[in-house]
Amino acid sequence: MDKKSAKKLIAEHVSKHGGLSLSEGTLRAVDLFDAVEFLLPRNMACEGQRLRGKEAVEFGLEDFLQDTVYPYLDELTPEGYYCGSTEGDGAALGFWQSEPERDAFGESMADGETTKACPNCGEHTLEMIEECEANKGERKTSWSCSADCTTDIWYRYQFKR
Repeated sequence: MDKKSAKKLIAEHVSKHGGLSLSEGTLRAVDLFDAVEFLLPRNMACEGQRLRGKEAVEFGLEDFLQDTVYPYLDELTPEGYYCGSTEGDGAALGFWQSEPERDAFGESMADGETTKACPNCGEHTLEMIEECEANKGERKTSWSCSADCTTDIWYRYQFKR
């Protein structure tokens, strides 16, 4: 399937059903490849078929999925969704709705947010001092109250991708 058609198919399905399950209950490379093959362009599908066999690990199908297929599926993912396993079920591969990032108080964060209410005094505004990557898949931000009612407050935000 060409990329434009695959993106359209996925977008239509997730908007109608809230997600698209591709595979459940297995982590075998052969099963995962079979589940996503219909979304792949012909040359990628042919390469996966060539690597497919009884000894898929030895022939590199797992590496092919990790290095080529999954990044391609990420390119097909509609805004507000992610491609991967569901939280709590590592063997459920598909396109799922992303949860909004939340701060330490459970409030939804907007992209590029640089101010928020101070949790200590509630009267002043916290201003972002710094933002950096903490660990793989985590973003760390440092905030300070404009009234200096507290020392710097550190939050960590986990994101799924």
